Amino acid sequence: LYDMVPAAKEAVKSGLPQATGVYTDKDGTWISAYATKLSSGSGGHNAVVEINYKIDTYLGRLREEMWIIITICFAGFLVVASIAYLMISQLAKAIQSLDRAAAELESEKYGTPISVRSDDEVGRLAQTFEKLRLSIKLKIEELRLSLTREKRAHMDSVIALTNAIEERDHYTKEHLNRV
Repeated sequence: LYDMVPAAKEAVKSGLPQATGVYTDKDGTWISAYATKLSSGSGGHNAVVEINYKIDTYLGRLREEMWIIITICFAGFLVVASIAYLMISQLAKAIQSLDRAAAELESEKYGTPISVRSDDEVGRLAQTFEKLRLSIKLKIEELRLSLTREKRAHMDSVIALTNAIEERDHYTKEHLNRV
């Protein structure tokens, strides 16, 4: 005579406790559980025990706590995003500075020091570029000094040859001086 819900039918059929999912009716939001009990009467019929629990209050608290958790997660995301932005912007500035320094080296301007200071890979790369810049600058100075010495030695050789020729021919000496 009694039209049982599917969970109650399953409890009677299997003999194991069953539960419904969360459901809503005109009186609120509920969860129900069903268990069978052997009747102590003469027929030995089974009885079904039904327990209904109204969960509106819990769902309301759960929604409030969910919004608190979402708010905390969003605030945490904003904090982490801000920190990441600051870190990335510092890294980008260091890389841009290193790029400008590389462009100056490429255009043969070796006088500007590379001033990227950090303890990461970009900082080590900047130190390597600075060593390269100083090495190139030193080699250029050595080449200039060597070129000056070479010009002076060449000129001394020409003067020595001119003096040797002067001893032989005075007219040639005047011509050599003019040349």
